[in-house]
Amino acid sequence: KMLSSQNEPKAVQTWDSCLMNVAQEREFIQHHLYPALKRHHLEDVCLLIWDHNKERVFDRVSETLNNPEVAEMVGGAAVHWYSGDHFEALQMTHERFPKLQLVFSEGCVEFSRFGGTHQVRDAEMYAHDVIGSMNHGLNAFIDWNLLLDGKGGPNHVGNFCSAPAMYDEETGELRYNLSFDYLGHFSHYIRPGAKRVQQPELGVQRAPQAWGKTQQGEIQRPLGNQEKEKGRQSGGRITRKTKRVAATTAYKRFNCRKTRLKRIRTLGNKQQMFNLLIQVK
Repeated sequence: KMLSSQNEPKAVQTWDSCLMNVAQEREFIQHHLYPALKRHHLEDVCLLIWDHNKERVFDRVSETLNNPEVAEMVGGAAVHWYSGDHFEALQMTHERFPKLQLVFSEGCVEFSRFGGTHQVRDAEMYAHDVIGSMNHGLNAFIDWNLLLDGKGGPNHVGNFCSAPAMYDEETGELRYNLSFDYLGHFSHYIRPGAKRVQQPELGVQRAPQAWGKTQQGEIQRPLGNQEKEKGRQSGGRITRKTKRVAATTAYKRFNCRKTRLKRIRTLGNKQQMFNLLIQVK
């Protein structure tokens, strides 16, 4: 259970948010929000602060949690992706506040910024951010718009977006975009309770990677191939050489008994997400 204190408290915009500085957010949590949760026996709800872009999360968390009483009430910080990767900000926050939950709470592929639906590009945006954020301390990734209508809405200010699943109300068709499979790839292989482990790269050029150790002792490693060749995508192939490097590295590092590389659905033989399964002895 999670609850954000405010959406995008640093932005003046046409959609739903409200300016709230550090002092105001602290006061709201300390004297209003947390007491209300406590009165209704909801102390187990994880309160998230900030809920805005990553680049300022370290400063905001440091200032907000400077109050010891508020620090006891806050369980995490929520971030968005709209101003860029800023993975180092997550890393700094995680290292300074290791018990704080870092949650990606909002990101969408806006038609106004990225044009129409380009499934490979849109899916890669998800994979890039999930893997990069996880490698720098993120605990959870929540897609803001898992399902939208055929136009990318509804939206009261016309900010239409792509989504992993889209429903055409006129035809009754439910369409699953490639981003649905990409997100499903992470959800399937990295289960609740998995732990992130550090490991050198496997030699896959421009392939963001994340390790996750399951409670069953297996090592799961999602791989996203973003290699380009002569100005176009190479087709997302991970070669036999790469598989051998991955298997050898896994054996030496984890003393594993088996490795297996799986890939997900592709779109026109474009880029692919892969998962390396390592079964530990």
